[in-house]
Amino acid sequence: MRNCQALTASLLDALIFAENIEVKPLVGDVEFFNNQKVRTTRYRLTMPQFFIQGNSILGLLQGKKCAADFIRLPNLTLDMLVDTSKSPAVDSLSLPTPSLWKSLQSQIQFDSIGIEIARISYAEMNTASDTSRGGYTFYSKGLRASFRDSSLRARRLEIHPLQGLAASAFTCGEFRIGFRDSS
Repeated sequence: MRNCQALTASLLDALIFAENIEVKPLVGDVEFFNNQKVRTTRYRLTMPQFFIQGNSILGLLQGKKCAADFIRLPNLTLDMLVDTSKSPAVDSLSLPTPSLWKSLQSQIQFDSIGIEIARISYAEMNTASDTSRGGYTFYSKGLRASFRDSSLRARRLEIHPLQGLAASAFTCGEFRIGFRDSS
């Protein structure tokens, strides 16, 4: 299911604003995984607000690519669950990119992204035996990624193991990393 409560676009201000975006399967986890033949990941994405600034909205409305200077997400929640009871696809590296991600890549090109608060959960579950196999929750505050200067930084980064996993939490204040093209 893909849901968006409100969408506002301003050609004059070069701004797109959306509220209450939610992307998730139409059915519960058990039914979702029962309908899959190979190991699959279930995604749930929630964004209360989504801003695209400095863009070519007119091109997007004409079905062309939207080139944005900046994407801002005040809050993002992504929940991923993998069913480990099934075998992976024979050659999972050659599988096509998920359609939602492929669609976004083909429509929006941006220079930088800012996420004020991000919560990303990754867990594994064996649906055949109904057992959890652990996972992690990642928290981030003040996350900024720039493709122009190839950098990623966050004011705070935390990684917490889910219940039942014998691992320690990781907390980092200021986090910065740079990526350089070696070619």
